Amino acid sequence: MKNPYDISNFESIRLEGYEYIDRTSRIPLTENVGKYLLFFRPRRFGKSLWLSTLKNYYNIAKADSLYRVGKWKKILFMFMSNEFYKKWALR
Repeated sequence: MKNPYDISNFESIRLEGYEYIDRTSRIPLTENVGKYLLFFRPRRFGKSLWLSTLKNYYNIAKADSLYRVGKWKKILFMFMSNEFYKKWALR
């Protein structure tokens, strides 16, 4: 197994055979928490990977590959990477 160091794309981790602890069973626990759900964790603790997991989990186009298809919710996806800011910074 390969170590997915510095990879925050859930789909590529699954398809390219990287080592991964599957936490998708916890997603239903977050659905009834409240109106807003915030993730406060230190840097390098998997926030972007978890958002990528949610994005793939709720992607209607990939519904056939999911173990659970049910109600769909809108997810605000914010990628807080320096590369993103460098690319889209105002000049």
